Amino acid sequence: MSKSAANNPKMSNNGVPLTILFATETGNALVLAEFARATCVGNGVKATLADAATYDFARFSSERAMLLITSTHNGEPPRDAMDFFEFLDECSLPLPRLRYSVVALGDTAYDDFCAAGVRLDERLAAMGATRAMPRLDVDAHEHRIGRDRIVALLPSLAQPVVESL
Repeated sequence: MSKSAANNPKMSNNGVPLTILFATETGNALVLAEFARATCVGNGVKATLADAATYDFARFSSERAMLLITSTHNGEPPRDAMDFFEFLDECSLPLPRLRYSVVALGDTAYDDFCAAGVRLDERLAAMGATRAMPRLDVDAHEHRIGRDRIVALLPSLAQPVVESL
């Protein structure tokens, strides 16, 4: 764990659990998701991992804070996560109480760099969710940079969404 992750006093989710959802083909998104969870737990923040391939869609409307980490392959989401992406595309749930951030993994050698992450980010915003931080686009070969950026964004997910009456 990086020094910046240890004992970060700004990380407190005020009892709101953070769901760290990952979509992976080769395992890179899972590695970053596990790192994010360990960082949260090490700082007293309740966080759970969820695989997009097996995610229970019934709990989606009750989510309040999510970190979504996805890879992109040939411009598409991971094969195992296609049901999740299709669910979001077809979902009409308003999500005004959801605070989220997306970490998109891709390969800068391809034209559709981080396309799956772009798709997630745009869809969640269209559903009314609150973007905690701008999407992080990370070259899959730069794990260290990805980890440092995840540590920087986690405190923003801990802030509650304020709903207007």
